[in-house]
Amino acid sequence: MEFVERNCHRVAVVMDGRVLLEGPVEQVAAGSTLNERFIELMGADRVRPLGWLA
Repeated sequence: MEFVERNCHRVAVVMDGRVLLEGPVEQVAAGSTLNERFIELMGADRVRPLGWLA
């Protein structure tokens, strides 16, 4: 996610083919890291371990 934060202007979080949130990186991150926001949006209890993001 650090790569995305450094190199992208806009992002979208997609789950099951549905866009949960999209917009400028800063807006999507909403004051935290993009990784933390992704976990929050996806629901940590509903996703597999996120080691694949590293």
